[in-house]
Amino acid sequence: GRIAAKAVALVVRDGRVLVERCVDERAGTRFLRAIGGTIEFGEAAADAAAREWREELGLEIAGLTRLGVLENRFVYEGRPGHEIVFVFAAGLANAGDAGRNEWTATDTDGRPHTAVWVPVADVVSGAARVVPDGVAELLRGFG
Repeated sequence: GRIAAKAVALVVRDGRVLVERCVDERAGTRFLRAIGGTIEFGEAAADAAAREWREELGLEIAGLTRLGVLENRFVYEGRPGHEIVFVFAAGLANAGDAGRNEWTATDTDGRPHTAVWVPVADVVSGAARVVPDGVAELLRGFG
């Protein structure tokens, strides 16, 4: 296996964070994921996070500030993964976007993505599990 370099952004507004709904079909589990993806060669991590938000959900984010870097080792769909994840705080570039409760979009690869607002308190308490592990710690103080 290879270690992947990823970048994600957390948009927090009114005590809620915008995250993606995901399913691990093989494990039969549902979870939430910080929105972002793979950093391409030569691309700055913050630029990668913004590009992924655009590609996955059609949303523009702005004002990215690095919150931390996480090492994420996991199993998804029965396969082990290992990532180094740059985590940013950001805002929605278009304030009008904040009024929606949910986004469903199809990315450039034809995969569907659904993003929802989740209370930061639920993430911090562990009631809502957001991957990568460590996001809850980085969200403390954003309640």
